[in-house]
Amino acid sequence: MRPRSQIAAGKMAKPFRVAAAVLLLSLAGAGSTGAQTTAPVAFDYSASPAVFPRVYKLYRMREVPGPNFQNSEALAQAARGGTLRLSLDQLLGAVVENNLGLAAARYNLSMAQTDLLRARSGQAPRGTNGTPIPSGLFAGAIGAGLGGTYMPGLKMLADQLEGRVQSRAVGFYTASFGIGSSVSILLCGLIGGAWGWQAAFAFGAAGPVLAALMVNLAMPRGRTRAPGRPAPALLDFRPVLRNRATLPYIAGYAAHNYELFGQRSWMVAFLVFTASLQPADAPMWVGAATLAAIINMLGPVMSVSGNELAIRYGRTRVIFTFMTASGLVACVLGYTAALPWMLVFLLMCVHYGLMLGDSAALTSGAVASAHPDERGATMAVYSFVGFSSAFLAPLVFGVVLDLAGGNRSLLAWGLAFASIGIFGVLSPLARWLYLRRV
Repeated sequence: MRPRSQIAAGKMAKPFRVAAAVLLLSLAGAGSTGAQTTAPVAFDYSASPAVFPRVYKLYRMREVPGPNFQNSEALAQAARGGTLRLSLDQLLGAVVENNLGLAAARYNLSMAQTDLLRARSGQAPRGTNGTPIPSGLFAGAIGAGLGGTYMPGLKMLADQLEGRVQSRAVGFYTASFGIGSSVSILLCGLIGGAWGWQAAFAFGAAGPVLAALMVNLAMPRGRTRAPGRPAPALLDFRPVLRNRATLPYIAGYAAHNYELFGQRSWMVAFLVFTASLQPADAPMWVGAATLAAIINMLGPVMSVSGNELAIRYGRTRVIFTFMTASGLVACVLGYTAALPWMLVFLLMCVHYGLMLGDSAALTSGAVASAHPDERGATMAVYSFVGFSSAFLAPLVFGVVLDLAGGNRSLLAWGLAFASIGIFGVLSPLARWLYLRRV
């Protein structure tokens, strides 16, 4: 073979890109298409933007440049008179320069940097293509820590109080979870930016240690069983399921979480869809993630406010009012995506506030209606049923969205939101049927 042997591709019936693509595909496999493999990004995604003075920058979506799907300049210059002539060296270079597989692999660095940022913020890393990280290794540990403290802490608090004081304390306790999470993320970001991610993790770990010391050294002992009362069997939840006063709160919490987590999981995607429908002269000038963060800030306020209304006007009346109203709004929310984005945002704020209005009232009602010796088991059933429902809601939402036409269909979004709001709409009927059986 001559040192610079020539390979002729023949006369092309179509533009030279067709022949080049066929040649490269035959030699480099399906991963080699007309895409330049120039590094798409040169931004360090492992570094978080400064928190102050522009706090909203933390919630803005970062733009990721797309790959260049044009053939490389060298390949274009090799085509003369409708004929593509390449030396062996040029052919190998063209395979590398115009390889879609390599172009996609260049994004692994950005994904790894984003994963590192997630880990520095205290979240569970996910890994990248080819190097996945088992979610149970870190996400499972985080979930176990939350599950092992949130409901037991609620029981410890409820055992110390009774009546209206107990209901108000439970409301503030449930609201403090969202406040604590938000403040923790903010402070860890500030500490990590000033002293490094190790200091941020140390700060995050100090909270549980201090809480454990408070519980063991300062917390009064909880309620104990009356003398002579036998201890219930471990994992025996039959007494809870026989308690007619508690079951409505458990069912209500399942319906509440179903709507709440369905909306939370698809909130950003719906706002992105809304942005795509806005006219060119009136675009959505705030990112979808930023709007979702603002909406979530309403949670603690509405949770406490709803519980206070329940104390004053009656728990049952307030719970069913909020639940029915939020369900009705959900059933029409998806059809509003084409309206001005500010109006859609305000409607989502109203919907989110209505959903959270019955949260603390449901929990305080479950605590108050449970027998003092069965509060732990009641909270276990209450949380298990509620969060099992929360797990299913995003899946059902996505299935309905796909079956109804996909994420570019206004009708599909309307039906998907209706799928999470239907239980709220039917809650008065469910209550009426339940009372007829009691």
